Amino acid sequence: MQELNYWTELSIQYANQKSYLDDLFQVYTFSKKNQKVKTETEYSLKKWINRKVLGILPIRFEDFVSNNENAILENERDNYSKFCKNYLDLNNFNKLDLIARFNGKYILIKAKLLMGFEYEKNEQLNDIINFLEVPIIREDIKKVVILDSYVSTKEIYKKMITKTTNSNLMSILVLREFLYQVYTQ
Repeated sequence: MQELNYWTELSIQYANQKSYLDDLFQVYTFSKKNQKVKTETEYSLKKWINRKVLGILPIRFEDFVSNNENAILENERDNYSKFCKNYLDLNNFNKLDLIARFNGKYILIKAKLLMGFEYEKNEQLNDIINFLEVPIIREDIKKVVILDSYVSTKEIYKKMITKTTNSNLMSILVLREFLYQVYTQ
């Protein structure tokens, strides 16, 4: 089996801590019984980011493209797909959950929270695999998958690693550390 990268290992260690679920509920603030998991996950993620937990607040599209400072692109309307198409020459990235720029590098992020339903897992895992398989030629672009689960996080990471290579799979709970260290090591 392929060796896990540092961020995946760190995420597995975090998921094994007693505080993992409590910390995860600080990000994804909805009832487990909620049937609109995908919508609530997107809303919760946006709300969490807007609390400045990543160290900076999202900025408007015009501000993001006008400088090269560390920044998170505001997720409004079609900002993400417009930025990918017009500034990164990528046409297949219209369903991203976050775009950030740190240390002069662009980080394209897809986030998934798996609730434990088998049918949902397969669909979401296939979406992640498709995202990771799209080739990126530019060295200033990094794809990241945020993957958290209420069940068996370690097994899900290992399953994903066996299907992909050079994957940055991690928990939302280690994202801040990753962003500030990306490309500085």
